[in-house]
Amino acid sequence: MLTLLTPLASYAACQTTFSVAWLEWKPYQMQKGNRVTGIDIELLKAIMDNAGCAYQLQNIPWERTKRYIRSGEIDLAIGASKNQERTRWAYFSEPYRSETMAIFVRKDEYPIWNAAQNFDQLAQLKPRIAVIHGAFYGEAWNHIKDTLFVHQLSQYEQLFKMLHIQRTNIVLNDLYNGEELIKEFGLEEEITTLDWHASLDDIHFMFSQKTVPQADIDLINQSIRQLRESGRIEAIINTYH
Repeated sequence: MLTLLTPLASYAACQTTFSVAWLEWKPYQMQKGNRVTGIDIELLKAIMDNAGCAYQLQNIPWERTKRYIRSGEIDLAIGASKNQERTRWAYFSEPYRSETMAIFVRKDEYPIWNAAQNFDQLAQLKPRIAVIHGAFYGEAWNHIKDTLFVHQLSQYEQLFKMLHIQRTNIVLNDLYNGEELIKEFGLEEEITTLDWHASLDDIHFMFSQKTVPQADIDLINQSIRQLRESGRIEAIINTYH
């Protein structure tokens, strides 16, 4: 049984009506008919409703979202990793879920690449690697990426199409998004993951420093804590896994 909640909105509400960027990224953010849904969207609704914060969704590509957060044209981005570079121009909520960045390969090449057990060893094998431009894959990747041949793409679907046609050896991507796309393309018998991951990271809301007051972030953090303690966050995530 989930703990009954007393919404924070009963005694406080955000000053900001948040413009929130989303993009097609199954199973986290996706359009079904006229409805936007997914893990991040449902968690956003639960957290913001509990905090008494109004918001409006806008479909915006990730690289543009980051620019808009910096400029103040967008208030909030969901599904964001926190790193040193981003903290110069964005605020972050407490973590509301975690993320596994997996390493996808073709099954016929799995023994080659799985011989490496970290990025330093992988770099010695000189693979071609495909990633999403502007995405964060952990500090270990940042340390080694400039020594590798890296395709930077703008769409998640392109990652696995390139792997399928052997234009790249390795794809770095969120585990669950990758599994969704592999299933969608019918590539379950062709693509797998290595035994180790690129990164395991906390995921946050990312706020514009130009538009979002600390009081609103405090309310949202309080809501995240309350929903985590009640089991509501875990229950939402579990409906997708």
